[in-house]
Amino acid sequence: MLIFKLFKNFILRPADAIDEITANDFSFKTPLLIYAVYLVLNSVFMILKPSGFPAEFAGWITEQRSFLFYLGNEAAWGSALILISCAFLTYFIRPASTLHTTSEGRLALAGRSVGKLKFAAKAALGLILLFVFFEMIRQSADGASVYVLFLGVSGYAAYATFKNINLFARILKLSLTLLAIYTAFIPFFIVSSAVLKIENLFILFQAGAVVWTLILMIKAVKIITGLTIGRILLCMIISSFYPVLIAYFLFKTGVISQDILFLLFF
Repeated sequence: MLIFKLFKNFILRPADAIDEITANDFSFKTPLLIYAVYLVLNSVFMILKPSGFPAEFAGWITEQRSFLFYLGNEAAWGSALILISCAFLTYFIRPASTLHTTSEGRLALAGRSVGKLKFAAKAALGLILLFVFFEMIRQSADGASVYVLFLGVSGYAAYATFKNINLFARILKLSLTLLAIYTAFIPFFIVSSAVLKIENLFILFQAGAVVWTLILMIKAVKIITGLTIGRILLCMIISSFYPVLIAYFLFKTGVISQDILFLLFF
């Protein structure tokens, strides 16, 4: 099956895996299967992991929960944050200019320059909105202005997504498929936490899974968009903060509990 081939290639032959998942005919079937496997194994890991492990995060989880709680939380809130993250990443990496060819190349050069300026403005605006959103939530999460900004940012992300739905679909497929890397590391998480109980080893495995996933995500997005690695990385950093802030906003307004907030980013 393709899913097992991808699991193996992501670790042993990442270049082949990237070629596979960036193909135009790569369907949603495999990413959704990988996501389903991730949901189940991650919930098993949360059940087996000792309470209060690692010690630095012991105060965040008030009690051990059931398998269905972990599964439902990740399937609902986790899926929502993945969609939000992909929507903002789509917005930041979408083509800023469609001007490519001219007789002497001057307009093409101008088009690239305009594209760079648009990207710089978009990145600056994104960072400013992040700062304003965070400060407004920190000072008064119940203020009407915070809700207006929240709805405005969410609405524009939805608009940008539907305007670039094909790109969004490819980014979403990449994000779900690359969860295969994190899923492959889950047995190591279980051994280091539930069996060996070595916090540094557990953190090392988690860092390895995140870094490997990030590297392959950048390579895949570069193939799809043709953007530079630096621009892709900046887009990913900025877009990743928005779901974090939205989750923090939901926590501050009492929509989600502290346990759920922690589990979404653990």
